[in-house]
Amino acid sequence: METFVINFSLFLFLFWGLYILFFKKETFFHHNRVYLILTPILATVLPFILINQLNINQGNTFNWQEITPLLFTENIEEVNINAANTNSNIVDLSFKNVLIIVYFLGVAFMLFNFFRKLKLYHVLKNKAKSMQTAFGEVYVIQNSKAAFTFLNKIFIGDLLENEAQKEILQHEVVHKKQKHSFDLVYYEILKIIFWFHPSIYSLQNQIKLIHEYIADAKVSSRISKKKYYENLLNGFFGVKQISFTSQFFNHSLIKKRIIMLQKSKSNKTALLKYLMVIPLSLAMLTYVSCSQDEAITQPENNKQETSEVENIIKLEVEDVHNLSEDEQKVFASQLSKILSNNTPTQFVLFDDYEEKSITINEEARANLSSKKSQLNPETESVSSDELSFNVIDTPPLYIGCDPNLSKEEAKKCFSQKISEFVGSNFNIDLAKENGLTGVHRIYVQFKISKEGQITDVKSRSKHTFLGEEAERVIKNLPQMKPGENDGQKVGVLYSLPISFEIK
Repeated sequence: METFVINFSLFLFLFWGLYILFFKKETFFHHNRVYLILTPILATVLPFILINQLNINQGNTFNWQEITPLLFTENIEEVNINAANTNSNIVDLSFKNVLIIVYFLGVAFMLFNFFRKLKLYHVLKNKAKSMQTAFGEVYVIQNSKAAFTFLNKIFIGDLLENEAQKEILQHEVVHKKQKHSFDLVYYEILKIIFWFHPSIYSLQNQIKLIHEYIADAKVSSRISKKKYYENLLNGFFGVKQISFTSQFFNHSLIKKRIIMLQKSKSNKTALLKYLMVIPLSLAMLTYVSCSQDEAITQPENNKQETSEVENIIKLEVEDVHNLSEDEQKVFASQLSKILSNNTPTQFVLFDDYEEKSITINEEARANLSSKKSQLNPETESVSSDELSFNVIDTPPLYIGCDPNLSKEEAKKCFSQKISEFVGSNFNIDLAKENGLTGVHRIYVQFKISKEGQITDVKSRSKHTFLGEEAERVIKNLPQMKPGENDGQKVGVLYSLPISFEIK
C-alpha cells in the first residue's frame, strides 16, 4: 500500500506538471477536460500494471542465489515464538499506524465537508422558487445575485437585472448540457480518498476553469463579446461556496476568463503536445516494472526459449523465499527429475504474491548439475574442518546440557536450548510496530567455530528488519564447547527456522 501511495502521488504530480507547463494556456478546452478527468484514473491504475519487457533490470538467467541460500535446513524443530508472551497490553501506536489513523481522520473530515455542501445545496434548493423558462426549469433564489448550476438544476438570483439574465442563463445551460457538475463531484470524491495530495485541489480548480472557458466560448459566439465582458465585470456580489457547482460569478476566475476570451484559438499543430502523455505513461510503467522488489524473472530471448520448452512444472509454496521442510523435499525431488532428463523444462515456484521461474535447457542443466551438491544436503561435500549439524559425531555442547548425554540426546538438548534462547530474546514488538499481522518466518544459518564462537550468521526473511533482529539474537548466543568429528574439533553449520504469528 505504501508503494501504491508513493507511485500514485508521483504520477499525479507529473500529470499535473505536464498540464500546467504545456496544456493550460491552450484553447483546446474539451481536450483539456478529458485530460483532467482521465489522468487521476491513470495515476491510480498505472502503479498496478507490471510489464516484464519494461524491466530493464532483468538478468539473462535465473539467479539461484535468491533461492538456494538456506533453502535446505536440517531436520530441526522450528522455533515458534509466542506473541502472547509479549507485552500485549501496550497500545500499538507505530508510525505506520499513526499515519493510517491520520489518513482516515482526513477522510472523515472530507466526507463531513462533502455532506455539509450537499446540505447547503438542498437548503438553497428548498428555499428557491421553481419557474419554467425558455431554458427549462430554473430555481430563483430570493434576495440574491447568485448564478450557478448543479446537475440538471439551474439557480439564479432574483436581484439580477433582466437584461443580464438571458446571457447568464445561456451560460448555465451549457454547464447543464455538458454535465460539468459530474466532473466536479468526481473531483470531490477524489478529494475524499486522496485528500493529502495537493495536486488534486489544483486539478479541481483547473477543471472548474475549463468549464467556464467552454461555456464562455459557447455563449460569446452568439452575442457581443463586449456585452459579455460587462456582465462578467458587473458580477461583484456574493454566492455561497459550494465547490461542486458551476458558478457564473466566481471572482477569482473572472480575470482569467476574460483573458481567455480575448485569446486567439490555438494552432491545431499544438494538439501534438498531447502525445507527450504516451512517453510519460511508458516511463511510469517502466518505473513500476523496475521498482518491483519481487518482479517475475524471465530469461533473455523469451519467445525463442518459450518455444523450446516442452514441459512446465509448477510448484505452489507458501513463500518462494522461505520454503518449508516439506516444500524443500518436493523442490529437490522435482529438480532432480528435471536434471535427469534432456527435455527443455520450465520450473516455476510461486506463492500468493510472486513467481520465480527458470527455463532449464542444456546450458542451464550443466550449470545446475554442478551446483547439485549445494541443493541436496545428502550429497553435500564434507570438509574436514566444517560439518553440518546432522552429520557431526559429537554436537556442540550448550551451557546447561549434560556432557554425558548420548549423541541424539545431546543434539536434542542443543536444539532445545537454542530455541529457548531465541524465543526469550527475539523482540517481536518490532513486527507489531511495523504493522505486521499473520504468520511470519525467518530462516537463520550460523556456524559454531572450532573455538565454540558463533560466526558467519546469515538470515533470510521477507522483511529485512526481522532478519536483522534474528541475526542480533543469534550473535548473542553464549560461547559453547565446539563439536567434534573423529576426535577433532570442527566448525558446525546449524540452520534454524523461526516462526511467529501476530493476530
